[in-house]
Amino acid sequence: MNVFKSPTSLLREIEAMLSQFWWNHNNSAKSIHWRSWERLGKMKDKGGLGFGSLTSFNRALLAKQVWRLLQDPSSLVSQVVKHKYFQNCELLESKIGSSPSHIWRRIWSSIDLVKVGSVWRVGNGEIIKMWHDRWLPIPSTYKVLTLVPVLDTNARVAALINEEKYEWNTELTKEVFSAEDAQLICSLLISQRGAKDNLIWVKSSKGMFNVKSAYFVDLENKRQNQGQSSNESVE
Repeated sequence: MNVFKSPTSLLREIEAMLSQFWWNHNNSAKSIHWRSWERLGKMKDKGGLGFGSLTSFNRALLAKQVWRLLQDPSSLVSQVVKHKYFQNCELLESKIGSSPSHIWRRIWSSIDLVKVGSVWRVGNGEIIKMWHDRWLPIPSTYKVLTLVPVLDTNARVAALINEEKYEWNTELTKEVFSAEDAQLICSLLISQRGAKDNLIWVKSSKGMFNVKSAYFVDLENKRQNQGQSSNESVE
């Protein structure tokens, strides 16, 4: 499960067997499932019993491989994968490609999970896309709230930094962004050594990825998506 994405049908079948085992106290009679398996899978402080979701656990393990590639881009594995699948962009911007290997297909499927659970810490600003990436201290989205992009839609944060002084170009920043966004941006510390932008895992106090928190991020993300789908169907 670390590298390969298990078939969803297989994982659901295993979960169904676990659910049947939990509710069926009398093998000779048909059991009644008083709560859905998804509800039982919620954390205890949210009304569940903490039973695991195998699909979310599988995705969390795959996301760990994505994180390793991001944190060690100079490793042989990272260089080989980059050369084959995303030579002209960063891993988080990569596409699955026309003829992906099974391993790449599985790892790529969890890139979105890494995006949802992480934010960028500004270094030299050369990687972060100012309009699309998560990099501001706004817990709801971590993205800029300014609606109309003045600069190019793919502009990098580096365009807002004075390279000679290693400080924000406050005049340009105030012209481009709303007052709220500009204030937040100019309050961020910039690397004085020109270090690269660094990805931080927001669900960890040390900013490092761990499978347990990724598991719960995936669970929460799925519930939010299901809620949105339900609202759209009602409308």
